[in-house]
Amino acid sequence: MQSEQVRTRLLRAYPSQLRQEVEEVLQIIPADERTVGDLSPVKVKNETLYIPMRVYFEDINEVAIPNLTPKQKAIMGSLYTRHHNGFVREKWLRQIIEMEEYWLPAFVLQLMGEYVLEIISVLAENESALKKEPYSRFIQENLEFDFCTTQRILSYWNVYYRWRTPHYKDHLPYKLAKNIGLWRLKPARKN
Repeated sequence: MQSEQVRTRLLRAYPSQLRQEVEEVLQIIPADERTVGDLSPVKVKNETLYIPMRVYFEDINEVAIPNLTPKQKAIMGSLYTRHHNGFVREKWLRQIIEMEEYWLPAFVLQLMGEYVLEIISVLAENESALKKEPYSRFIQENLEFDFCTTQRILSYWNVYYRWRTPHYKDHLPYKLAKNIGLWRLKPARKN
């Protein structure tokens, strides 16, 4: 069971109407006091959510927890997309990306601004899911998120991938962000 501090912090990552569902999921997840910061707040249907930057819970085998409802599985999967281990983030992303919960884009699109290309590839494989209404609404409601994410894409390209992809417009995260409507601003400079 999570401490009161961690529980309170994680409840802020979800819409208030999901409180009971989130509480039930938090009882299953192995306790760990480490969560690292919150990302910039985002809006989902006029409610401010604070998505954790990273969580350190031990990964859980979803087969061992068959009594979860689909919504609870989405909550668990979304929380594990913030895991410190990229393999865990990718595994859970694959399980939730086709789900159509209105709040899921707040978690899934956070992965666009990260540096792990294998996770970006999973997003690209599921581009059609990222063009559905909950994602487009989330992007429209979160201009600051749009700006921060595109800046992260540029920064990670510059530091890690520029040698492999000399022009950012050929970089997979840029192309995907542009295709789903996330990249509305011009980058700081052209190459």
